[in-house]
Amino acid sequence: MRFSRLRRAVATLACATAVVAGATACTPAEPEKTPTPTKTAIFASEDEALQAAVDVYQQYSAAYDEALSSAEPDYSAVSKYATERFISELVAADEEVANGSMVEGTSSFDTVSLVDFDHRSDPVKVDIKLCRDVSKQAIVDANGKDITPDERLERFPFEVLLVWDDANSTLKVDDLGSWQGENFCA
Repeated sequence: MRFSRLRRAVATLACATAVVAGATACTPAEPEKTPTPTKTAIFASEDEALQAAVDVYQQYSAAYDEALSSAEPDYSAVSKYATERFISELVAADEEVANGSMVEGTSSFDTVSLVDFDHRSDPVKVDIKLCRDVSKQAIVDANGKDITPDERLERFPFEVLLVWDDANSTLKVDDLGSWQGENFCA
């Protein structure tokens, strides 16, 4: 008798398992969730952001020096490294002071450090400070006469704000000017 009860219990269990399995098989599966895209980090570290900013500023500076070497500057090369808004301001400011003058020589910079790296803002912002050196540049008039002001500082602290340009996947200069803190270039 025990044997037959055991058989019935096993058979009942097998039937119950089959019914549950069958019912599960007929139940529609939950739809898979589509992952939502998230913004990934543009730079892995502050050091990487600083290096990218230095690289872009170096290219910007060379293009700007080249543009100013003409009495009628062409800013097309500069626009690769600067935002449209900044280029507009730059052209307007240069037109006010140019009067047919141009710049001979090249500028340089050193002592670069990161002021701020805001990877949460949109667009991402990288703010750097550096020592700008214009000692190898001269301002000349249309006749080639040196009109560089005697009181001009040849080495001075400078701040550069760069922003991420999604369309071109690069940083671009968005603002620059004199560093307002302590002179670290002396």
